[in-house]
Amino acid sequence: MILKITDLHKSFHSPGNHTPIHVLKGINLKISQGETVAILGQSGSGKSTLIAALQHDGFEYLCDDVCPLEKNEGQLLPVPLSQRLKSGSWGALESLYPSLEKLPIHNAPDSQIKFLPPATGGQASWDRSWPVAGLIFPQYQPELSPLVHRLKPLELLSLLANSESLGSGCERKLLTWLEAIPSIVIRYSDLAEARRLFLGITKELLPD
Repeated sequence: MILKITDLHKSFHSPGNHTPIHVLKGINLKISQGETVAILGQSGSGKSTLIAALQHDGFEYLCDDVCPLEKNEGQLLPVPLSQRLKSGSWGALESLYPSLEKLPIHNAPDSQIKFLPPATGGQASWDRSWPVAGLIFPQYQPELSPLVHRLKPLELLSLLANSESLGSGCERKLLTWLEAIPSIVIRYSDLAEARRLFLGITKELLPD
């Protein structure tokens, strides 16, 4: 078993507010060995921020930005590089990773970034391929209410095209692979809400 969560409660303090914000209440979740969920989306959609937060919650890290699939079986091949966190995510993650404040800042063409080393995973996990149980597209939209939406095939292809996740020369195999995998959009207005929605989805996709 990779992860078992029983009666998980979590709260945070926001800057200037001494009242704790309770974001997880009595969460129970079990993910068995070999079960994986892929998170995809456009640049700036919150993928890396969400992945970093989920690592803090105990999810195992396999890759970020570069996530190739095995040619024949369509299993995910880990590429455990440090996560590339843009400046907009630092404030949301500093309470989870106090060391983030001290990491060096690098200037990229689109923003300032910090590189967060993997917080979970290890050589035994990174030396094998993993079946993908589902695809999740996070959408950070603070002005809208939360949403969990299961995608239709055309919606999925549109989001994949916009997310720049598609390689070239493998369209037929890719379509066959996508047809068998549940694909879901989650829309959220803050990171705590995203984590709550993600836990609910993985409970559905990755049953006991």
